[in-house]
Amino acid sequence: MSTPFNSSPYLATPPPSKGWGKWRLLYLIFPAFMIFVAVMIVRSVVFGGEKAGPEGELLWWLDAKAAPLQPHGPTGWPSGDVFAIAAGRQVTGYGIADGKKRWTVPLPGDICATSTQMASGRVAVLHGGGGDKCDRVQVVDVQHGKAVWQRPLPRWDSSGTKATQVVIANGAVAVQRQNEGINAFRLRDGKPLWQRIGLFGGCLYSAVGGGQALVAEQKCGGGASGAVQLLGAADGRPRWTRPLGDGIGVTGIFSTNPVVVGIGDDFDGQTTQVLMLDKSGAPAGRVKLDKYSGQRPIRCAGEDVTRCDGIALNGTTVYLRAKTDDFGPQKIVAYDLTTGRSVWTSEVTDKAELVPVGFHGGRLIVSHPPIPARKRGYSGDPSAVLALDPRTGKSTELMTIPKSMTGIGAMIQSEASLHWADDRFILLRHGPRPGNGPVLAAFGLPTEKTTKKQ
Repeated sequence: MSTPFNSSPYLATPPPSKGWGKWRLLYLIFPAFMIFVAVMIVRSVVFGGEKAGPEGELLWWLDAKAAPLQPHGPTGWPSGDVFAIAAGRQVTGYGIADGKKRWTVPLPGDICATSTQMASGRVAVLHGGGGDKCDRVQVVDVQHGKAVWQRPLPRWDSSGTKATQVVIANGAVAVQRQNEGINAFRLRDGKPLWQRIGLFGGCLYSAVGGGQALVAEQKCGGGASGAVQLLGAADGRPRWTRPLGDGIGVTGIFSTNPVVVGIGDDFDGQTTQVLMLDKSGAPAGRVKLDKYSGQRPIRCAGEDVTRCDGIALNGTTVYLRAKTDDFGPQKIVAYDLTTGRSVWTSEVTDKAELVPVGFHGGRLIVSHPPIPARKRGYSGDPSAVLALDPRTGKSTELMTIPKSMTGIGAMIQSEASLHWADDRFILLRHGPRPGNGPVLAAFGLPTEKTTKKQ
């Protein structure tokens, strides 16, 4: 027996006669009410119950001609009202608000490495000032646009091209060349402090990380196993050494106080665990990433373990991208490193991809590009910048990026380093020369000055 369209067995049958007008009115109002509730729920999920933020605008930008990239991709540091960029053969400061060039510190050779950290307004740069590709270390004051000091590096082993790092750690500048050693200089005046070159107990230094302390990775037994070591920044003496085991290496150094590193199979360089070590070098907590079924949320530059994205730290809490597959949504998950357990998961729609930017004013700043058009679930929504409460994950939208800015979503997801400075969202493209696309783009609220190309 067929069921009439207007008498579904899953709906309560209305009274046949008297009072039907009231029931009919209810049947008309109820669906509209449910749609209104659904809309409000979506707004609450996306924006954490807060009112949507205003639309931002492109304040200023630099193209490839204005900011040369080769041979070393650019590095940027916000400092006060200046955004400094190291690229090509110079370090240049631009006004964050207007993009005007404030100063330029020329270098005698191509940049080959830079510090990701800044201390007392100073950054460290490696460049080729002589016959070798990377034979000078220089410190630049990016607050005032001045060269502070420059020192020659000792002659390295001439066998092949090797990755070189420079970090700033607790008043020292440490320069490391892969599997060869470390030279340290005093940040204040460039005075040579110490060096650790060659084998130490069958181990070679292969990477370093700076900040409040100096942490190094060692390759031992001809590279068969790895170890993490804490070095005194002033004297270079090891404070502790933590072996990692056969075939396990350091994939990223995320923090040095506390010491938090990424570790994984030394063969593919993928981070499978975020490991926290205590003051004696003993494991104090970890978060395993194998639950992502092959989708690693952390990406680090192979030649520099301090250049990582997809992760942010605040004390003993780590914030990671959570992505189940190439087509699914991407959220932020907060983990307590002491227990390895998740604290919260950000509440966003299923058509969003969140990318951590960093901490500012006690809040976690994240970018919110939509899922690209080539992927399933594409929404067409504009990119946005959100602030997440680090304790609860509740989000507040700070600004949206105009839809007309094509390509910005791709820059946010994988092609740029992201910064939030002076209430501006700054994207600095890394990697190959982008042709006519922007190398740097600065967004702000509509009250800012008119957009202009520098």
